[in-house]
Amino acid sequence: MTLNTDVTAIRSRVDGLFAIEIGAADVVTCCKLVNSAGLHASRIATTMAYPNGYVPPETYYAKGQYYALSGRSPFTRHIYPMPDGAWLGLHATVDLGHRCKFGPDIAWIPDIDYSFNEVRLAQFVEFIRDYYPGLDDSQLHPDYTGIRPKLYREGEPVADFTIHGCAQHGHDHLVMLFGIESPGLTAALSIADEVADLID
Repeated sequence: MTLNTDVTAIRSRVDGLFAIEIGAADVVTCCKLVNSAGLHASRIATTMAYPNGYVPPETYYAKGQYYALSGRSPFTRHIYPMPDGAWLGLHATVDLGHRCKFGPDIAWIPDIDYSFNEVRLAQFVEFIRDYYPGLDDSQLHPDYTGIRPKLYREGEPVADFTIHGCAQHGHDHLVMLFGIESPGLTAALSIADEVADLID
């Protein structure tokens, strides 16, 4: 097992094995391969040659920020506003310790960047007050950011995630997953069943 190592390229060998180039010069081989690298899945997929001219889908990055509320949550359950295109609105989520956080917002970014942009606080406050007019914005503080892999650009029709097997790219025993964000957790077991069926 190799952990915490960058994958630089994948090759398909004539003996049917996949060669995974890691680090500066090391190679790991395997007979079955699942590319589920999230934000990096498209980049890794483009390092490989395909017998049928397959072109992997491109991944675009949508960053979301979360603000946490000091003190006990004013809510006892999650609140989900109506979606707006690719954006599902600023949720209010309550954890097991009764802490409340709001987010994520959405900002399309060209590269992976987890920095927090506090300039967006005013937009947070305006949106949250649509369903929580009593918000005291002095109780909000930056919590964390995350990046969602999307298979479409800002303003394009919303495309779902996709799972590609041999029928798409032409390689037996290779499955690649693109654009999986929340479903990666909420539908993980169903996705795993699909991958297991495709890889065999």
